[in-house]
Amino acid sequence: ERFAAHLRFDPAITWQGHQWRSVPGGEWRNFHGSQRNEWEVFEFVRANLDDRAAKRAISMGAPQIMGFNHLSVGYLNVEEMFDAFNGSAHNHVLGFFDFVNADAGRVQALRAGDYLAFARSYNGAGQAAHYAALIQDSVNIFNRLRAAPQSNVDGGSKPPAAHLPLPEGPVGPDGVPVLDAELYAAWRQHMIHGIQQNEAMFGQILAAFMQPYRTTIWMYRSLFVVGIVAFTAAIVMSYLTRSLEYAYVFGGLGATAFVSFFLSRPIRALEENLNFITWLGVIYNSYWTRLLYAVNLATIQDDLEKITGDFVRQIKELIDKNKDHHDGRPGLR
Repeated sequence: ERFAAHLRFDPAITWQGHQWRSVPGGEWRNFHGSQRNEWEVFEFVRANLDDRAAKRAISMGAPQIMGFNHLSVGYLNVEEMFDAFNGSAHNHVLGFFDFVNADAGRVQALRAGDYLAFARSYNGAGQAAHYAALIQDSVNIFNRLRAAPQSNVDGGSKPPAAHLPLPEGPVGPDGVPVLDAELYAAWRQHMIHGIQQNEAMFGQILAAFMQPYRTTIWMYRSLFVVGIVAFTAAIVMSYLTRSLEYAYVFGGLGATAFVSFFLSRPIRALEENLNFITWLGVIYNSYWTRLLYAVNLATIQDDLEKITGDFVRQIKELIDKNKDHHDGRPGLR
């Protein structure tokens, strides 16, 4: 009687016709579709009818798991589930996977692509077709997004297109694109050449850096080997000749090689240069990206001044930082 005084539903289709009223005899009101209204009903039922029954009767969190399914998602009682879902969205994600895995039929339905069977198990039979259609739509979108990349002229594959939307070309003060085809073609070609030159330049810089870097690494390895061989020769020759002269000569050579290996650090400068090359690449890529999107003719002058000024400032900061590192190296003070 207390329930019927405040809540009602369609007895033929129980998931329809949900209405409530705060006082007996008052006007019946719908509440689904509004989080604020649903929370109002929920808090009213908790306080005036039955707290546990209210929690068991709601769909909780992002995965919309009914409270009476608390055991399926690892909670001894509905209160624990409510507190966990109320405390962290992370528990919503865990709850979803636990609920799916709790029924082998749900897992098999997903693997088989039978979304109607999955929806019937997950949400109940009432609106299974509706939920199956929603799932299928999402699967279709996902499959389009993960479609195989286009093949290039070499028969390989190229990475997906950039996430940034490509600009449509210069726009006028009123925001309308400039329709001068010749101007747009020239602007587009200029941008393409600039980006290609930027890529080529960094390819050359990186190649020029890697050659001395690899050479230095091999020199270090050779120096280490010389040290080991010299120490070994000193021990063997001293033993065979019963003389310490070889120990002094080869031992000194080995010691010199090891000292040179561990104390001299020419590779340090090369490693620092690699960092600077990386930073320089970021600066140049940022510059060209910003320039590519500076297409509003109403603000183009200010945009170009700001882009160029930021670029010059960042280059100067990089040069100063490089100088500080150079001055701080041993023997250069």
